[in-house]
Amino acid sequence: MLRVSMSVLLFATGCASDGKDTAHHHHNHSDIPADANFSQEATTEGGTWVLSYQTVPDAIELSENFSVVVSVSTEDGLDTEATLNLLATMPAHDHAMNTEPIVTPNGDGTFDVDGMLFHMTGHWRIDVSVESPDTPAERAWFDTTCCS
Repeated sequence: MLRVSMSVLLFATGCASDGKDTAHHHHNHSDIPADANFSQEATTEGGTWVLSYQTVPDAIELSENFSVVVSVSTEDGLDTEATLNLLATMPAHDHAMNTEPIVTPNGDGTFDVDGMLFHMTGHWRIDVSVESPDTPAERAWFDTTCCS
């Protein structure tokens, strides 16, 4: 049985569509964690899954709704048994988005995440937790700076 939790782990998708750390509006570099990942691909901490994401639209606008498509793969390809939880937060401010993402499995190892909205400029982290019936949850994350 496929279980999808609506908990908002952290999946801070990018305002900068090129995945680069383009600006730190009102923030200094000390606000960016040492483990920041500004790419659009990440391996979970346990090494089981490789995650990638794409935002829709590509360029995220401040205080505008956007979606994220997350792909969950193992060495054998897309993982159709995986479940995904996601949350976007601003670590320097210790808060999450004002909206709760809605995670919808597509049945093919990809997930649509709707209801994303960055309401402040600065560093955001998208934290993703993945699990499957035979594998306990593992975490990966993406970082971005919002919004150009």
